[in-house]
Amino acid sequence: MIPRSGVVNDRLRSAGQHPIRPHGNSALKEETKMAMSALFNRRILIVEDDRQVAMSLRNVLKIIGAEVVGAVHSVEKAIGAIESEPDIDAAIVDADLGGVMSYPVADRLIARNIPFVFASGCDVDLLRARYPQIRSCRKPCAFETLERALSSAMFDQVEESLDAAKDRARA
Repeated sequence: MIPRSGVVNDRLRSAGQHPIRPHGNSALKEETKMAMSALFNRRILIVEDDRQVAMSLRNVLKIIGAEVVGAVHSVEKAIGAIESEPDIDAAIVDADLGGVMSYPVADRLIARNIPFVFASGCDVDLLRARYPQIRSCRKPCAFETLERALSSAMFDQVEESLDAAKDRARA
């Protein structure tokens, strides 16, 4: 579960498990989980102003085998990371960064053709009205929901690239 306002996932702690560390009864389960994730070996940018949420996301992404290229908390830092990091595979973006909407970040990601999802406590309908093509996950949400949305966004980008290549080949 990704907390809405940085609240630690107490449900896992009450079950005797740490909310951001791998748990289970064998290393094989973790290896299988990592291999099954579409985010495995992908370079992910986290744009999140709540440091606890960003840390939780970073840790869970590492557990499934993704590489976190950065966790930034402001529009300016996000744009700087997008401009300076040439190989971002995808991003998770909080729409409200300390009272500032992250629209410039979303616009820059779209311009660079980097798939992303919004993970935000903001009104999802507001985000869909401005970015109908971008998936949104309302916080709090399970990481698996966010992982599916981001995987789907990455898959959609690959499909669009293949369609464009086919169109160019026909022309």
